[in-house]
Amino acid sequence: MADANLRSRMVRQLIAFLRRQPNGYGHFRQMGFVRQPPEREAWQSADVAVLIDCLRPWSAKQVRPE
Repeated sequence: MADANLRSRMVRQLIAFLRRQPNGYGHFRQMGFVRQPPEREAWQSADVAVLIDCLRPWSAKQVRPE
């Protein structure tokens, strides 16, 4: 159940939001990965589920605002 947070609607919305931002890819690259994320040119067209699969699971206690 460690990756349950990655399957949430909120994570899908976060990825969709980042894709609409001018520096969304840069912010996405700072989220923490378990595998290599797609290159900048491919991330806009990559399926959200594929992008989520790149992410390292985190808990609410690990999320820190900047």
